[in-house]
Amino acid sequence: MNKKKLITLFFSVLLVMPSVACSQSRDAREVADKIARASVRTIYNSLYKEGIPWEIIRDEHMPKMLSRSLRSIRRDYSSDIIMNDFLPTLIRSYYSEVDKINRENSFTCVEDTFIVRTIVPFIQECKIQLGPWNISVSRVVDMVLNISYPYRVCRSECPSRVQSSFASAFNYDFPVSRFSRICAN
Repeated sequence: MNKKKLITLFFSVLLVMPSVACSQSRDAREVADKIARASVRTIYNSLYKEGIPWEIIRDEHMPKMLSRSLRSIRRDYSSDIIMNDFLPTLIRSYYSEVDKINRENSFTCVEDTFIVRTIVPFIQECKIQLGPWNISVSRVVDMVLNISYPYRVCRSECPSRVQSSFASAFNYDFPVSRFSRICAN
């Protein structure tokens, strides 16, 4: 009888575990999306009301916001949830909201310098903030280079410029072709 209860308990745990993981995954995406969009929109609305033009807000104030968002990662997220759900959603939502405000202000593309000023410090901050999960910088770089981005880049030199920045910041010598997604044009 005890053996039967133990087997039943074991199978019920197996049935519950995927739903817990799924709900954490969904939660991580929702949290990341809300943090990125609300932060970008709040900074924009506050500074724009003070008369600061969007170009200055975007180029001087927004780059720091993406890195600061890493502080909101919940300690109970697994490294897989962080890498597969939280970080890609945070990055896409951040750039999506910036792109939306760009269009509201009649800008049709982003400069490659903005990409470098946001994503390089973000990856550097990942090295610090993601230490408890033992997530390597190379793993973060791979994730950053493999996700899709919602913006259009103004210059065709973007891949070589971003590659150069990555090489000097992280000591990685990736081929220029690896930067085609982050330099979507």
